Amino acid sequence: MSDDKFHIVEKLMDEFDNDPSFENYVKLRRYEPRCDVEVTRFANFEIALTLDEELRAHSI
Repeated sequence: MSDDKFHIVEKLMDEFDNDPSFENYVKLRRYEPRCDVEVTRFANFEIALTLDEELRAHSI
């Protein structure tokens, strides 16, 4: 990963840490899909199933 890309990923991760919103998660994952992000809000798979419509709206 180049230094520029690393800094952008770092910035996006900071944004997600400060505001763990769905939008910030999607922004980070779309920029760097291989990024390992811990999302405790979605840690339970059953919760993700209840968000099926929102996940589909974001092509996830």
